[in-house]
Amino acid sequence: MRTGLVESWGGNPLDMGPIYPFVGAEGLLFVVCVVLWIVYTVWQMRFECSSYREEMETLGQDDNLIQTVRNNQKNL
Repeated sequence: MRTGLVESWGGNPLDMGPIYPFVGAEGLLFVVCVVLWIVYTVWQMRFECSSYREEMETLGQDDNLIQTVRNNQKNL
């Protein structure tokens, strides 16, 4: 496979061959990207849910929510 410089612009482009590596692997790369995107999205949702649960548990104990709101109002 040759991906070097074009020596002549006067010839048939089909005779030059592929001009980028991994020709024909676009479908496989697309599937890999979609699978990685889905895995990342599921992981991110689980991480955010667990973080949200931890914050809710922390703020729900001993009037922490009221104290946090008051502190935030003072900082405004």
